[in-house]
Amino acid sequence: MASTLGVAKANLIDNGTFDSGLDGWVIGESTDTGVQPGDGTALVGRFGPDGEAIFYQDFIIPAAKKRLLIDFDYAWGYERPSNPDFFFASLILDGMTEELLSESSDEGLFGTSVGFSGVFGLPAITTGPTTARIQFVTDERDNANAGTLIELDNVSVNAVPIPATMPLLAPGLAALAWRRRRSSLDRTIMISPRW
Repeated sequence: MASTLGVAKANLIDNGTFDSGLDGWVIGESTDTGVQPGDGTALVGRFGPDGEAIFYQDFIIPAAKKRLLIDFDYAWGYERPSNPDFFFASLILDGMTEELLSESSDEGLFGTSVGFSGVFGLPAITTGPTTARIQFVTDERDNANAGTLIELDNVSVNAVPIPATMPLLAPGLAALAWRRRRSSLDRTIMISPRW
């Protein structure tokens, strides 16, 4: 799929496979349930306490990029709670938040890794590189049983360039449309009766 979209090879995220623990990632200051390294994964949230875990990484979007391909794998951990917990994934750019994923533990597949992939359009970035953030949040509610966590892995963000042929095709398609319109007008004039 990546080659079809013309995705650049360089991942804009560092350590998205968590092979180096949580290096390159930030645990939000208001996090009260924790984020721990797993075995090549990140464990966002923890069993038992209620609260919120915020986990993110800032990255640079190169100038003039119009789209991002965002991928990650996640799995709900352990057991479904009596009251739903929530998992959110977001892209934050220029003070605006684009919700990538919002899922409750009632909908989640426990113990099964689920892949997320999406291409997201960006506002025009023409003056230079821009900083963005990919953020993951677990919101654990009041539960009598152990609660949940999210096991996160394979996070990648790639800039999707405009296909090289598009700038070449655009003028040709415009000329073809103009010519076709003119040809249609010529036929209309030729068919019209003369008074």
